[in-house]
Amino acid sequence: MAINPISSDANLFKSLRSINAGEKASSKTLERLATGRNGSSSSNSASFALGQELKGKIQVASSLNKGLSGAGGSVSTSLAGVNALSDLSVEIEGKLFELANGSNSEAQTNILRNDVGNLLQQAQAFVSNSSFNEVNLLNSEASDVTVLASENGGNIVVESQSEVGDAVTVLQNTVADGTKIENPLAVIQNEFAVLKSSLSDASSSLAGAQRSIDGRQDDLFNFEQLATEELGGLVDADIARETALSISQDVQSQLATQAFSVANSSTRSILSLFK
Repeated sequence: MAINPISSDANLFKSLRSINAGEKASSKTLERLATGRNGSSSSNSASFALGQELKGKIQVASSLNKGLSGAGGSVSTSLAGVNALSDLSVEIEGKLFELANGSNSEAQTNILRNDVGNLLQQAQAFVSNSSFNEVNLLNSEASDVTVLASENGGNIVVESQSEVGDAVTVLQNTVADGTKIENPLAVIQNEFAVLKSSLSDASSSLAGAQRSIDGRQDDLFNFEQLATEELGGLVDADIARETALSISQDVQSQLATQAFSVANSSTRSILSLFK
């Protein structure tokens, strides 16, 4: 509330201006402390608009990150499946070469064929279990996964590795075929070679997709951090600073009021001499 002087003394007016200015500054400080906001939409429209824009961009970045996390989960799960299949393929290859030994007895041959068949059943299980959120990039029915990576519509495409599932199935059927498995070396050079090639290609492709996703997520995370800090500077009041400022303004207001009182008293004393 503004204070009106009772005389036209210069010092009195100076003190009065100090009181009114202090009241206005103190009012703004108290408002920031009460709301936790560094200004309002009406008093600082430019900062408010920028703050709203940053909020929107932070929300977009968060949504993009969520989608990328889902795709990243599918890729990492598929990579784990490919690595498991690669380890298993070493055992399968060894068994096939044992089968190629012409000195095997019929009993030994049957045992080795069963071993290879069991290993390929494990391979099928690895393919089936390489799913994340119902997305499987390795089975025969797999399709490409496209994930939105930027607000302007940029995408990251994770390519299907259905060749892996196909190769496992073809090799399994070949081993189960009594005629084809009679020539283990031909199986190694054909069906098994296709499996090894598909695993190598899948490992390379999935690793590249993982790097793309990780890199984009790092960019989005860094943007969110910077935008959040910038938003805090625009919108959120510094409570410690505003509290100290409020105390300082209270002291200044008290001094201004005291100066006004002294000036007003002095003016009254002088005026009383003329009565």
